[in-house]
Amino acid sequence: IVLVNSSNAMELGWLDEYDIDAALWIGGVGQEGLYAVADILVGNVNPSGKLSDTYAADSFSSPAMQNADGYTYSNADELDAALAPSYGDGQSVRYNKYRVYQEGIYVGYKYYETRYEDMILGGRNADSESGTFASKGGWSYADEVVYPFGYGLSYTQFAQELKDVRETDEGFQIEVEVANTGETAGKSVVQIYAQQPYTQFDIDNGIEKASVQLVGFAKTDLIEAGNAQ
Repeated sequence: IVLVNSSNAMELGWLDEYDIDAALWIGGVGQEGLYAVADILVGNVNPSGKLSDTYAADSFSSPAMQNADGYTYSNADELDAALAPSYGDGQSVRYNKYRVYQEGIYVGYKYYETRYEDMILGGRNADSESGTFASKGGWSYADEVVYPFGYGLSYTQFAQELKDVRETDEGFQIEVEVANTGETAGKSVVQIYAQQPYTQFDIDNGIEKASVQLVGFAKTDLIEAGNAQ
């Protein structure tokens, strides 16, 4: 069992290369967190968390990484010289860098899921080799993404069934039945994703929309094996 003791999404494609039974992301455990980790490992607690980021095979496949390096202002020396007296500690070279946020809304899963849909629908050259880091012969979701956003396993299995969708004054109310089809009590997370039409108006006016976006989620109570909520 591998414990991923990191606050950042890591490249975990190597997990498939070794005889590893399970991986548990534990984040930054602090002073008391390892007690909870121990309870999970021995089975006293059934883990029910979901990933809040996309774990890519190569971190550079994210559009944000293409402009991650700081760029230096052309007049950086002049700017630093003008500001140096105000530093008070004799240091300089502070306000001389900037970043380019060219990725726009395509951060995390919104990039990977949108490119996947475009690839399936044959749009915007999404299946090309441009921006590929783990794929061969063109971009592949299965090769680029190791663990998708919202992914997470436990010591049991669940089945979810959409029962009802009702519009309210505040939005929409979604009813989902979650059944524990395994042999161990546990909790599950219902995740609701929505899709907006990508219209000609959006195209003409340069309005970007991700193929899907998370609009709601909720965790169940502890559900005994064979029961549902």
